[in-house]
Amino acid sequence: MNESSVIEWYKTGWKLFSSHWQRFILFSLLAFLTAEAAGAIVYVLVRSEWQFVSYIATMSIFPPFVCSFYLIFFKEGPEDHPPAFRDLFSGFSYFIQANIASLIILSATLLGTALFILPGLLVSALTIFTLPVIVTKKAGVLHAVNISMRLTSRQRLAFLVFGCMNILIMIGGAITVLGTVVVLPWLTASVASAYRQVRAEGGPV
Repeated sequence: MNESSVIEWYKTGWKLFSSHWQRFILFSLLAFLTAEAAGAIVYVLVRSEWQFVSYIATMSIFPPFVCSFYLIFFKEGPEDHPPAFRDLFSGFSYFIQANIASLIILSATLLGTALFILPGLLVSALTIFTLPVIVTKKAGVLHAVNISMRLTSRQRLAFLVFGCMNILIMIGGAITVLGTVVVLPWLTASVASAYRQVRAEGGPV
């Protein structure tokens, strides 16, 4: 395992996040508020026995917002160019792909975790580049999953550690709202950093 790579991904991700941290925190807050608003609207519209639909509506908002963050971090010189408000919604052009990909990955991860835990963590780690591939290559969902697994296969252990650390950081951030709005853009920037490095090293297209 290349331990220095994992540390470097987090360091570069933090550099990207901290370059315009106020705006990224604001964007994260807006993302959470939008998701909650979508769930609340659906909750009001559906009957009580269909309230679970409101949870689906809430969760379906997050994948395209994550795509928006990826698009921001993949821009040339993101440290020097503060993201515009319209960039926050740029990922919604991938709404369907992002949600289908997230559903497939979540289902596979939960299934693997239910079996022996480690397979679920490994699935989550190896598919970590699925959304970045979708937004950078405009790839279909299954093709993006396949590319992600090929990109991460050379450093399985490093990405397993990276994925586990991301989960721990997200759990820690979830303790407070402030932590969550920091963790979302920082981890997204860290994954974007890892993706760029792996591609630069000659990863498969």
